[in-house]
Amino acid sequence: MRFEYLDNAELSRIEDILWPVYADPQIQGVMMLMASDTAPNINALDKLLIDAPKPIFGGIFPALIWQAEMINKGVIFIFFDCPLDIMVLPDLKTNLENIEHGFLAPVHSSTDYRATMFTFVDGVSEYTGALISSLFNQFGLEFNYIGGGCGHADFRRAPCVITPQGVLESAAVVGLVHSSSRVGVAHGWTPISPAFKVTGIDGNSIVTLDWQPAFTVYQQVVEAHAQQPLTAQNFSQLAKAYPFGIANLGDEMVVRDPVREQDGRLLCVGAIRQGAYVHVLHGDPQSLLAAARRANEKARALPRERESQCQILVDCVSRALFLGPRFAEELAVIQTPGLPMLGALTIGEIANSGQDYLEFFNKTAVVGLL
Repeated sequence: MRFEYLDNAELSRIEDILWPVYADPQIQGVMMLMASDTAPNINALDKLLIDAPKPIFGGIFPALIWQAEMINKGVIFIFFDCPLDIMVLPDLKTNLENIEHGFLAPVHSSTDYRATMFTFVDGVSEYTGALISSLFNQFGLEFNYIGGGCGHADFRRAPCVITPQGVLESAAVVGLVHSSSRVGVAHGWTPISPAFKVTGIDGNSIVTLDWQPAFTVYQQVVEAHAQQPLTAQNFSQLAKAYPFGIANLGDEMVVRDPVREQDGRLLCVGAIRQGAYVHVLHGDPQSLLAAARRANEKARALPRERESQCQILVDCVSRALFLGPRFAEELAVIQTPGLPMLGALTIGEIANSGQDYLEFFNKTAVVGLL
């Protein structure tokens, strides 16, 4: 396994990196993480991916992480010298049943217990939760999972999932890498409200809480805690400090990030099940930094089969926005001396350490040792 960073995404430069890899018999496939601000022409990139003699998968993200720095441009390549299986779901709305009916069955019996399933999905798709449930129903705790939501910081809909079939929208790609891993997850947000029942949903939007307009309930809690009005004009600025938390069987709540208010509804990154109970959460830089350190410690504390070759960080873009300049401190407390550190800022995080239920998180740090 080896890694490379390219400081721009010109197609000719990408091809210069990939051509020697195609000729290397040890390299089985490539994971490619690309910053959205420098993504090349999608049609040209499609042709490169489709014509590639070895599978390439990954995603386009708001930003990248390379050697403990957040970077807003370029491409990270991970070259795998172990067996690699790629599965593409080009339309989540119509293809989720393929997972349930054995779409991945050949892989199911072909790998070792602690193989790692890298999972990338369109971060604004309303079918992300269904994808996660389908994967867990099919494979349970058989693998470790690391991944996240692809897309752009402004949440616009656009092709963003990198697959051997091209760059796709409303899609997912799963790369099963026959390499062991250790995964730690933590977020640092704590409840500041009682539990509210989700009584109405529409896709990824919460329509009502306790049979009241969702924004009205949320607004009352946030304004009381923040001691300032919550309006359509300041929603994105204030709401980033007040996500929702869903009760979970694990040690922390699953976070959902409200990103927009419309007609009394709250659009979230990822779905919330009707009938679930949610709290409004709050955090501060110190609690988030402590959680980032804890995520790394959790990963390092798990049994290992061999020496780690790299540290992969999947961290939420809204977490970076909340911390601002202090996000550099988060990267510093996660970094393991002597290990390459790489990853992406995502629109939602996907993780499971082989011990807990697979989840789609928001505002969460996921640390993987591969």
